[in-house]
Amino acid sequence: MLGKGLKPLRLADDDHAALDPRPRTITAAVLSQPLDRWYDTGMAKKNTAGILMHRSCDSTFEVLLVHPGGPFWAKKDAGTWSIPKGEIEAEEDPLQAAKREFQEETGFAVEGNFIELTPLKQPSGKLVHAWAVEGDCQPESIKSNTFSLEWPPRSGKRQEFPEVDRAGWFTLAVAKEKISKGQLALLEELQQKLEKSNAG
Repeated sequence: MLGKGLKPLRLADDDHAALDPRPRTITAAVLSQPLDRWYDTGMAKKNTAGILMHRSCDSTFEVLLVHPGGPFWAKKDAGTWSIPKGEIEAEEDPLQAAKREFQEETGFAVEGNFIELTPLKQPSGKLVHAWAVEGDCQPESIKSNTFSLEWPPRSGKRQEFPEVDRAGWFTLAVAKEKISKGQLALLEELQQKLEKSNAG
């Protein structure tokens, strides 16, 4: 049961990061909320940071997105994908947090020329910091950290699920359909930067 003081809010960015149970335990009742709603627990106000990796494959521009793990998201697709990201720890450098979260959620270390994108302010008041970087990795080889969930609900049995159950490379057109609405501006800004760079 949700405790007192928890307020429902519009969730525009963190369908994926909200699945991160550290240091709390996620319950089926919370995870089963509709995608565009979450609960303000205080922890949810922490800023997040992530990496928008991109590549050119056979002259086609693609970005890497990840899909949240767990039984509630297993059959959901459009509007549920995310850049690899997570909460910034106290006094942690946001870029370092973004790189750490990328490795935790994919198993791959990321290096390169990081381009800072405009932070996105969410209805909860927190900011999503993101950096674009050119890189490559094999989606079928990702290895994500996990979270614990009572499943089936009210069964008394806990199971471990990956925070990210799959990843994929997508063209910008497809990625815009798959990514959560709160992160769509990241794709649009990256597209604008690339078009400006190519024009110059």
